Amino acid sequence: MKRACIFTIEGEGNPINLSKKLESRGYSVELIELESELFEEYRNCDPNELPAAIRSKIAAADLVIFYLTEAFCSEGGFEGFAQCAAGAGADIVGVWPPGSSTRELPKTLSDFGASSISEDSDDLDTTISGSKDQWELPDQSPAEAAEKEHQKKC
Repeated sequence: MKRACIFTIEGEGNPINLSKKLESRGYSVELIELESELFEEYRNCDPNELPAAIRSKIAAADLVIFYLTEAFCSEGGFEGFAQCAAGAGADIVGVWPPGSSTRELPKTLSDFGASSISEDSDDLDTTISGSKDQWELPDQSPAEAAEKEHQKKC
């Protein structure tokens, strides 16, 4: 069974429907709801400095999803988490929650991610499975993807 981690910030969105979609497609899903203080403390740390419980969950995942709420889209980035996922060989996907209004990809996602997709996009399944790279903004309009090859594990 494939394993997925969904990162979200406490009080900033509810990825339960996304979690259910993944489970219905055969994924074992670990929802990691970070307290905002913890997220701020570790967002750009060396990946080895992340708490062991978070590192081990990332290391066990085939797919790491960042639920792109306001905190993940801020200028501060989330490189510590993304570098840990990339180092573990996981596919990294950003998923826009319904109602997001952001107009650009977070730099961390364009640096480390494989795709960005709206939770209600028709292409969600093919993006999550890794069979299609998709770079879109919350309104499902095309986003400028990074110019380099991204890591694909699946």
